[in-house]
Amino acid sequence: MGMRTLAVAERKLSRSEFLQFSREIKQARRMVKNREERMREIYASMERGLTILGATGVEDQLQEGVPETLQMLSAAGIRVWMITGDKVETAVNVAISCGLVTSATNQLFATNYISVEEVLNRMAELDAEMIPGDNTTLIIDGDTLAIAFEHCPLLLRKVSMQAYRVVCCRMGPLQKSQV
Repeated sequence: MGMRTLAVAERKLSRSEFLQFSREIKQARRMVKNREERMREIYASMERGLTILGATGVEDQLQEGVPETLQMLSAAGIRVWMITGDKVETAVNVAISCGLVTSATNQLFATNYISVEEVLNRMAELDAEMIPGDNTTLIIDGDTLAIAFEHCPLLLRKVSMQAYRVVCCRMGPLQKSQV
């Protein structure tokens, strides 16, 4: 499949820097709005000036029986959503590896849209392109999904329900729970 990489690095913190970080992260975890964004900002501020100690790579394989299970779900008429934090290319490769996407699958992308107007236009295009019952997979990223959730939730639902499968990528933990 691929490799999951992990870089190991360090940075010495003063006691006051650590206490400030600890306070800020606790406050961010309690936020209802913009929690993920604020936590990303806090972690990003901490992940500066690091000294790289090393890196590791772990082979990332599908669990046994995943393709067969997905095939049975599909045969039973159950629609499958794959939700991942992976990049678009990685998510599509995983979907292919597990049989969720095949050469006969019509892949429709809603990725890399950052403005409300772009997302509204793309959702309308997808709605026009969708053929109910067709072997279509909607591939949508977290940023596009967030805008669609807020500005065109009914159209998003209509489009995603017409797709035979949906692959959601670049999703944060909060987004995964919302889906």
